[in-house]
Amino acid sequence: MSVSVSDPEPNKLKNVFATMGELHVKPGQGLGGFEIGMHINEALKYLRTLFVPCRPFIDVLYSSAFPLAKSILLRVPDVGLQLHFDPKSQRLKVIEVSNFNTIPLSYSNIVFAGQKNRKKPEIQFLKIYKLFGPTYPGEFDTQLELYVLKYRGLCFMFPIPPMYRQKYQVGNDLPLELPDGKSPMAHRLYIFVGFDVKAPVLPNPCPDTIVEVQVLLGNNNNETKSINNLNSTSATSTLLLNYIHSKHSLRIGSSVEDALSELGSPSAVHFKEDDKMRIHSLDNNNDIDGKNMNLVENPDLNLQVQTHKATTQDEDVAVADNSSLRGGKAKAKADVYQSMTAQCFKSSDYFFNYFDHGIDLLFDCEFHTVKKIILHSNFPGHPEFSIYRKCLFRIDGDTTPRGKIMKDVNNECDSDITADSKWEQVESIMGSGGKPMIHDSGAVANPFGATYLYAYEGCIFEIMKSGAIASLTLF
Repeated sequence: MSVSVSDPEPNKLKNVFATMGELHVKPGQGLGGFEIGMHINEALKYLRTLFVPCRPFIDVLYSSAFPLAKSILLRVPDVGLQLHFDPKSQRLKVIEVSNFNTIPLSYSNIVFAGQKNRKKPEIQFLKIYKLFGPTYPGEFDTQLELYVLKYRGLCFMFPIPPMYRQKYQVGNDLPLELPDGKSPMAHRLYIFVGFDVKAPVLPNPCPDTIVEVQVLLGNNNNETKSINNLNSTSATSTLLLNYIHSKHSLRIGSSVEDALSELGSPSAVHFKEDDKMRIHSLDNNNDIDGKNMNLVENPDLNLQVQTHKATTQDEDVAVADNSSLRGGKAKAKADVYQSMTAQCFKSSDYFFNYFDHGIDLLFDCEFHTVKKIILHSNFPGHPEFSIYRKCLFRIDGDTTPRGKIMKDVNNECDSDITADSKWEQVESIMGSGGKPMIHDSGAVANPFGATYLYAYEGCIFEIMKSGAIASLTLF
């Protein structure tokens, strides 16, 4: 699967490469702003700012059948850049450069590749050896048919003509110059942590990174929650936010101050404009957002007038009622305008979006307490992929229906639900999910297809067609 960020024009791209600043090669650390260990959403954000004003195509390659077994790749073919991400943590583990004639590369303040190096664009083995210094003899990879020159956290690969391969397969000679007097040209560059590009090591995460979010479900039972009862607040779930050096907690009902203290300032604040699930509330005709609201149709005006009962200084003020409709069109229009004005300035629930944690918090506009928590898995193939960092949540097995049964017989449940669990495993622990609700925005807005919503007491699982968990909503 490939995703295009923009439609590049070759001439504009050449101008961008010629004027952009060089990317500094940092063995074992990164390349320019690409840091080994950074998350995939951060890498995409940096890619969007790196090539200005013309952005090249960016392909996102992943395995839809085995999303956790094969690496996620961000490939920029026009640049010759490929970023390899660990499929589970979605952190950058290998940086690969396959085109040395586009983006400028530097090491020790010397530009050795790219359009700024037009006098000597070829990256010769001898030039690399002089620039990066002595190292141990490399090895010839028979599968790739390339000679690998290794440094700590970095390696170059060079093609060797077939007639000379035997010389470098068995000996310790460096191919500084081939028997014909030529020096091999660099084919690829890899930057990683460790000594072997085939077994890269991920660095430890930053101290401010949440390494795991432990979810303690509330008053769950073994029955599937009916869609008509989605607004029930009988269950109270708790999050245990495990940082590297500390632990924090957040729960349904926590205040804004609690969220700011535990998670810091949000990346964005979004005010909820409408409630798509309102039609599935307990009583969608008479109880919306805690207010008594009715729709009264006026046949003369051929429109609907919304009425609600509001309390101001212990007095009931009718915005519009049936008697106003009988008083003539002028009075009815005035009442309609007053009702619409009141709705325009009505308070709205609001989200705190924590993109770097993969968490959304929905706050009640009246009490300013958390009423919903959304945890994002950020799987490729989901329309919100790359917006959030993957939230590594884990539902404590002892708080699931199966865990409660095990606890009754004095046993502990050894089955937890994680962000990497498949739907079959979720059902075996939570019980049958029943018939799901379909969430689809259409082929234009969402070319990846619909997702399925399964509701339980206090939580909703959003499941992709592959069976992966796209998000977990707690309420």
